[in-house]
Amino acid sequence: MRLTPTEPRIPEKGGFTPENDIFGYLEFGERLGNLVSNIDEPLVITLDAPWGSGKSVFIKQWAGLMRERGASVVHFDAFGNDVHDDAFLALASEIHFLAKETLGEDNSPAKTFLDTAKKVGKTFAPIGLRLAARVGTAGLIEDVGKGSDAVKAIIEAVGNETEKILENTISEKLQKTREEHALLESFRESLMNVSKAIAEKEQTEDRRPLPLVFIVDELDRCRPPFALDVIERVKHLFSVPNVCFVLVMDLPQFETAIRGAYGGEFDARTYLEKFYHLKVMLPEPNYVSQKKRDRYIEYLWRNLKPEFRDNQDAELVLEEIRFLVNAHELSLRKIERALTNVVLAAAVANESRWFNPPVLAGLCIMRQTHPDLYERAQENSLTWEDIVNFLKIDARRINVRHSDKNMAGREQTLVWWQYLVDPKKSQKDIHGYSNRKRFSQESSFNDPRSMQRTLTNLIDNLPNLPAQNA
Repeated sequence: MRLTPTEPRIPEKGGFTPENDIFGYLEFGERLGNLVSNIDEPLVITLDAPWGSGKSVFIKQWAGLMRERGASVVHFDAFGNDVHDDAFLALASEIHFLAKETLGEDNSPAKTFLDTAKKVGKTFAPIGLRLAARVGTAGLIEDVGKGSDAVKAIIEAVGNETEKILENTISEKLQKTREEHALLESFRESLMNVSKAIAEKEQTEDRRPLPLVFIVDELDRCRPPFALDVIERVKHLFSVPNVCFVLVMDLPQFETAIRGAYGGEFDARTYLEKFYHLKVMLPEPNYVSQKKRDRYIEYLWRNLKPEFRDNQDAELVLEEIRFLVNAHELSLRKIERALTNVVLAAAVANESRWFNPPVLAGLCIMRQTHPDLYERAQENSLTWEDIVNFLKIDARRINVRHSDKNMAGREQTLVWWQYLVDPKKSQKDIHGYSNRKRFSQESSFNDPRSMQRTLTNLIDNLPNLPAQNA
């Protein structure tokens, strides 16, 4: 049993396959690849997609597609690198590593890039660290010893020294402006040359050289200062012909983080637009065809490996999930959440509990699609009319008694729903079914409200985890 599905297997060079393209992004990936392959100018693309849309899987597939086409690709995990103080060194080191692996460490373009990157890193590393330390020390001294003449003298001396350091720093910066400008141009030229050399190395006779593709993933999960440092460095230092940056993020979430860092009134959207040339949206997978939803359910079912008491329960649950997912046109994210809830609740249920898997599955989906109805289930206030509307059925189908032999699994589930929400329903209507032996000994069997509470507690609180080997 798993609580989260495993990622599809994506080859380093291969991209989209019928087995791993569970979100159906092949066509979009090919279009994006065609765009990147035919642009010669500097290009920074923002790939915008919400959490749970499959953008991490897509970008790995797309990276494989681009490698298969002959492009060199760097996949940079921004969230995993935001421990660094300076994004420039983190970005430059990735390109140097690629150049060394592709061209060899002694290759002229690779060596020149390394040398200029070192100079840029040294020149444009965060300045004022020592200055900040001195100012911070002065503040500490002031806090510790206010009122002391000796301490005041120290503060005054440190203040004077700080002022001199600041004046010298500004003077030096003014004098070195031209030198720094020339250094930046030299770095950009070395980046352009090394990317061209890498492209020519990877080029085949039947293909034109492709740009170096640098993917920056997980930007929206970073600390805002580091994330901003990344996009600023990309724009001002790394934006050159033959290099394409793809910034992968949930853009509204990133904008929220930026406003949190700079204030609620800060126009984060307009500010961020300065740092990319093109924004593309990952196609919305929320309302896909029934075929794709069924395919995703099957994929999750195989990966999560839910554990039920018998195969009949598993088949009824899968049937109910398919029906409700398509009836409510659930997004892929909500399908995954609902199935995770089903798997987890089924795993912690034990023989001492009343446990109706298909009804449990319905509640898990209700939790995603109709939180208001789910709250009513927790409060024991659901009505049969609520269930008819949620299950999208004609109530007249349930007003006829059936025997076990001719009652389909779904109709049996509907009768259980009616028993749970309608206390007037006779227990005799339930005892005729094949699962009577499992439930008839339960003290809660004659109390539908207790049954509802048992199921919602399983979903929400996971009470009474079974002991191992119980």
